[in-house]
Amino acid sequence: MPEYQKKGILRVFLSSTFRDLQEMRTKILDQLFSALEGAAMEKFISTGEGPQTTALKELHNSDIAVFLISPYYGTDIQSCECKEQCKAECGMKNETDKISYTWCEYRTALAENMPHLSYIVDEGWDIVSKDGAPKLWSMKNEVEREICPRIKPDDKGIQKVIGDLAVKIPDWYSEGTINFGNFCGRRNLIKELLSKMRRSVNVHGVGGIGKTTLCEVALIICALQDKKIVYCGNEEFYASGTGYEFASEKLMSHRVPDLTIDDIIDVLRLGDALKELDLKAKVSAILQSIEKDGTVLFIDNFTGNQDLKELIINGNNLGKGCILVSSKKVEDEAFYRILVEGIEEEERGNLVEIMASRMGKTIGTEEQERIEEIAEGHPMATYVLVSNVERVGITNMENFRKGLDFSRDKDVRGYMNRVIENSVNTKVYELLKDLSVIEEEIDGEILHGILGYSEEIGELFDVSILERKGSKIVWKYNQIREAVFKDAPERHRLAVEYYRKKWETYKNVKDEIEMLYHMAKVKYIVEILDAFTRLASEIKMEDPVMRLLPKVGEEIKNHAKGGDKGVVFGTLGNVYWSISNYKDKAVNCKKAVTAYGEALKVRTLADFPMDYAATQNNLGNAYGTLAEVEDKKVNCRKAVTAFEEALKVRTLADFPMDYAMT
Repeated sequence: MPEYQKKGILRVFLSSTFRDLQEMRTKILDQLFSALEGAAMEKFISTGEGPQTTALKELHNSDIAVFLISPYYGTDIQSCECKEQCKAECGMKNETDKISYTWCEYRTALAENMPHLSYIVDEGWDIVSKDGAPKLWSMKNEVEREICPRIKPDDKGIQKVIGDLAVKIPDWYSEGTINFGNFCGRRNLIKELLSKMRRSVNVHGVGGIGKTTLCEVALIICALQDKKIVYCGNEEFYASGTGYEFASEKLMSHRVPDLTIDDIIDVLRLGDALKELDLKAKVSAILQSIEKDGTVLFIDNFTGNQDLKELIINGNNLGKGCILVSSKKVEDEAFYRILVEGIEEEERGNLVEIMASRMGKTIGTEEQERIEEIAEGHPMATYVLVSNVERVGITNMENFRKGLDFSRDKDVRGYMNRVIENSVNTKVYELLKDLSVIEEEIDGEILHGILGYSEEIGELFDVSILERKGSKIVWKYNQIREAVFKDAPERHRLAVEYYRKKWETYKNVKDEIEMLYHMAKVKYIVEILDAFTRLASEIKMEDPVMRLLPKVGEEIKNHAKGGDKGVVFGTLGNVYWSISNYKDKAVNCKKAVTAYGEALKVRTLADFPMDYAATQNNLGNAYGTLAEVEDKKVNCRKAVTAFEEALKVRTLADFPMDYAMT
């Protein structure tokens, strides 16, 4: 088939008569469009060409054809418009015969070895005689020389067509008969993954190797079967290029910072009441929902949350449903574990071409071969090499590669960092490292207000490291940000200035929290602690921004001394307890308990009796809340013990109000 610019993962051409199968066609096309791209006569856009030319162009521009042969023959083509290009043996060429459009399309697909499925629509044939409709029966007999199932024009027949497509697509792809749009390699891996989409499956490999893309391609094929897809992940909204470029049109993802089991409950719409129960009950309810609906739950960029690990372990007993997890490290809890490595050697040239086309570049044959050899099929390394080959030089790129093992995440990041460092001048590279600590889409106006419209920013756009997204500036790929990221105090100074200006401009508490965090990274001062404690008391318990506060406390706890240390841990405990009232009760209560325990190492009964009592009271509250979801007797006893400790200070005689409230 001729080359064309794909607009989706795969294009399926649907051929049949129209009038008698209109409802069936509509339903098939609707299901196709939910996952792939469909081409059919009712979707053709008029170009002024004849109907046969238009139909065959659409057929050529498709990857797969589906033919529905019904007892309604349709209209004959009066004069062939495509004699010169046609490869089929057909009497239309010498005007000794006339055939219908569907018959012409079928013969063309057969002559060009196009992957296709054919079906006899088994209704109404008994009232059509062979003598009365000889062409119809001749076409039917010709089609039936191949495997040609009989189906009814009902929902069962429609699902037969869609189900056969879902089975054949991975087969055809693994055989090299079809290609997915802007995707290459992984031919056996796709088939393996789809065959294991039950129980719990872990797709793992180094950063930038293409785990998310592989999973998203598999999910699109699952969506074709009308399976329910629930897509969750840890948020990386400061980068635009993660995953398969066509997936966003077909798959809706739900990304949050630090994904937890309560987030899964929200996405599955299982109700807030479930969040009040213990972990065992949560896991059971989630698995029941997944199994009941045959859901595929995809957890992208998994980072080791213990509650989610429990979900993965128990997901190994699923029969209809599946929990699919992508991660850098192998998760032994999953029943199936699939390692993703570099693209196969024979497909690496295609990978280079795909990356070059995204940048509008042309790579010479020699450079392409050397890039293939250096990158070893690692997609993100290939992208970095293609985008910087003119600036760095292929020989330098080869030298940087020596002694590195691309199966190790650290080596891949180190290599990409070195290539990027040598692709720009020192000033630009230093700016890039400064920007790497800002973990959100960057407000272009705020940044330009600090730096001006600098040449350095422009150069980062030119080398395809950053890109504009409306008024925002984002990383082209998060893996590039990770490669240049360096968590050193001097790297956070620009972030402090950025968030201070942003806070002053928009008066958003989130920006104040981010400013305090980066200030603490540069140098701890007691004013940061004062602001932290103020915000902990000002922010409403249920406000989602409360979830950001712990990052400030977790940073300053390492620097505070003496009594300040007690304040940090006491406040941090209060914050975690507040969060536990609406999210991940057990997890956050345990964090609160730990923080209060650290505070009590400073706030002793002898030295700070009032603070000791307040902290013990808060500890009792945390244990009481924890008892609602875990080890009720044990935690209630611990709560009572803490309250009794508080009452050693808060006596009825000296502090009647505090005594009453404890």
